[in-house]
Amino acid sequence: MAFATTHRSTLALSRQVNKNALKSLTATRQLSSDDKKHATPTSFATKCASLYHPSAGANRGLAPPIYFGSTYLLDDADHGARLHDKKEAAYTDQDGFVYSRWGSPTNEACAKQIGALEGVDQRGGTLLFGSGMSGITSALMSALKAGDHAVFPYTVYGGTHEFIKEFAIHWGIEVDFIDAAGENGPEAYKAALRENTKVVYCETPANPTCRITDLKGVGRVVDEVYGTREENPNRPWVMVDGTFATPYHQRALDIPGVDVSIQSCTKYLGGH
Repeated sequence: MAFATTHRSTLALSRQVNKNALKSLTATRQLSSDDKKHATPTSFATKCASLYHPSAGANRGLAPPIYFGSTYLLDDADHGARLHDKKEAAYTDQDGFVYSRWGSPTNEACAKQIGALEGVDQRGGTLLFGSGMSGITSALMSALKAGDHAVFPYTVYGGTHEFIKEFAIHWGIEVDFIDAAGENGPEAYKAALRENTKVVYCETPANPTCRITDLKGVGRVVDEVYGTREENPNRPWVMVDGTFATPYHQRALDIPGVDVSIQSCTKYLGGH
């Protein structure tokens, strides 16, 4: 699962610093070796515990390798402490990765590829998740809290519907389901909007009914009621699950008023 956003936050910074991240890591490893900063293992026991790395040319393969390790080479304790602060970017700080749960070269490369397909490689960011529902729930939970209101189509994906009914409403989140399809869909969204609305959620084509929502119309009515994101940073987040279309057929983030695009990568995007 991945979701991309045009929101200009620290995610945008990752675009700037990540270009040289792997080169920086390589340079660090070379310097560590050249400077004899880390002593060459001599005993058999130490050699068993040490990890030896290929030469710098190993990172020049046309296809990026899959990294299975959970941790990464650090210069020293201070370097590790700085990377643990995670202040610079979404997947990696300027001079290295630290822990795969926070970000790995594999995830970063995949996220940048999806971001390019979504059209936000130069103006936003992309995050990957372990499953479709973890991406959807993370997007919703990052924007909603008790007392907030959200609008969903009644044909929303079953897992999303279950999360709303079995969890979100019990956390004090107010929810309206509307008929989002067809020419009247945008007006149905507009009629449901409230002062405390924080999420306007669309799914198009819907799974599995394939009902279509007019995303341009939805973006327009949200802009009319709350103003644009630039005018009103606190306006509701317009999220679009476009799994059944993929960016090949539908680039939601090209549509004014849409903030977040969600894809379940095991479906159409992955060739299912």
